[in-house]
Amino acid sequence: MEMKEQTYILAIGKYGNLKDAAKDLHLTTAALSVYLSTLEKQIGLPLFDRIGKRFVPTDAGYLYLRRSKELMQIRELYEQELLDLKGDQSG
Repeated sequence: MEMKEQTYILAIGKYGNLKDAAKDLHLTTAALSVYLSTLEKQIGLPLFDRIGKRFVPTDAGYLYLRRSKELMQIRELYEQELLDLKGDQSG
């Protein structure tokens, strides 16, 4: 299960800047910037305030980050449960 959108935004939230987030994600800063801008246009709200080179979550950003973390936890649980099922079927 791929959750690219959540992974990208969580990285920006973690690092507070595009340069370090892009490096961690193995992307260019420009590509991550375009991705974020496109997502914000789709949502209709900014997820981060740009303060110099720092990216500070807006209220919408904090909501997005919180829910993204929850989704990532659900994904991890789901993947573990699938592994458990595979183990049961092969044993």
